[in-house]
Amino acid sequence: AVKLQIVRLGIPPKALKRRFNLMLSSKQLDDLIRAWPDENGVSSDPETYAAWIRAQREHAGKFIGMALGKKRLESLTEEQSKQLYDIYQKLLEERIISEIGDDEIIAHYEIVTQQKKLH
Repeated sequence: AVKLQIVRLGIPPKALKRRFNLMLSSKQLDDLIRAWPDENGVSSDPETYAAWIRAQREHAGKFIGMALGKKRLESLTEEQSKQLYDIYQKLLEERIISEIGDDEIIAHYEIVTQQKKLH
């Protein structure tokens, strides 16, 4: 039997597992666009904008957890966990989760956990 795999060019198969985006209805998108902060950082609907940010962070957190796996996550100290959280938050301010590969997520984990071994 021939196994068929649909792959988008340039996207590693592991990344395909997490390449679904949170789709919004037309109304939700319109509401979000209206709520988007202006050039001064002021939103006309802070609750809608904050809810969208929370949903995006939750979505990203699930995929970061999938990339790292339970064993890696459970081995983190509280300080390492905080460092990784800060690193991933900075990444997510610059890019969306679908642009961040498993290798990059794991590389940051390795850097943080290697620091412990060096001290």
